[in-house]
Amino acid sequence: MNSFEAIKNCSLLSGVSVSDEDLGGLLIRSYKKGDTIYGKSDFPKAVGILLSGKASARPVNGGNTVLKKYECSSIFGVASVFGEYDSFVSEITADSTCEVCFIDEKKLRFLFFKYPQISINYISFLCSRIHYLNSEIALFTSSDASSKVLQYLKKAADKDGYVGKIVMAELSRKLSIGRTSLYRAFSELENNKKITRTNGKIKVIL
Repeated sequence: MNSFEAIKNCSLLSGVSVSDEDLGGLLIRSYKKGDTIYGKSDFPKAVGILLSGKASARPVNGGNTVLKKYECSSIFGVASVFGEYDSFVSEITADSTCEVCFIDEKKLRFLFFKYPQISINYISFLCSRIHYLNSEIALFTSSDASSKVLQYLKKAADKDGYVGKIVMAELSRKLSIGRTSLYRAFSELENNKKITRTNGKIKVIL
């Protein structure tokens, strides 16, 4: 896949036929494995599109938790373009040798004007991130263990309500809930018919 194809396949350009000419002049940078693409205080004020390779986002506080993984045509940095901010929300690093194309504010404004659907895609992307962050807030501000566990399971469930393998020790650390309280929470959710557990499989009653 060439650069133009990777750019045109990204969600920002979904449903839009943008000419190669209008995508000309974009900045493309190469990164080695381990390089920082967006750092806490050193980041391009531009939307990044991964043209090749892989990358991942982690907390800016240096934590090793992977927040999101990116592959070819993934976009990131959407919240960095408009507004005056001196820090980025996470750290994005290259997981392999990769190339990234950057669309700055001036180019975005041009594309928004000429292709209005791109601005709608941009807003839709931001709305999806707000929804995700609201669900994270609900998860970590739940006042009791069973509510916190249920919020987590709803996020982790597939479209049929089934949740993949749960490792209690990992979930205990992730939710900051003691193992005893965690087991009690699962029992409460099952008794209240919020979830079912059959042969080790957990299903959320949606």
